Amino acid sequence: LDRAQAAYERAFDLSTPEQLVPIALRLARLLHEDLERTDAAVALLEDAANRTPDARLWVRAGDLLRDDDRPMDAIQRYLKARELRPDDAAIQA
Repeated sequence: LDRAQAAYERAFDLSTPEQLVPIALRLARLLHEDLERTDAAVALLEDAANRTPDARLWVRAGDLLRDDDRPMDAIQRYLKARELRPDDAAIQA
């Protein structure tokens, strides 16, 4: 897991905006599911979202926080996703 994390972090640092989102989502999954580091996963997703605006990053951060029983923090991330895709019914729900 340490080697995988290091490889993802290196890819994250070197990625273009087009490559960033899938790398960030995968690294956040590793941090959350395998290493049980939810706050690190959320911080990574937010960093990625600040580099390239993509609603998926904010939704995933919200999902992680919701699952961590932090609903108010989750709602804040969902609202940011809604700003990027105001007509998305899934985000509205």
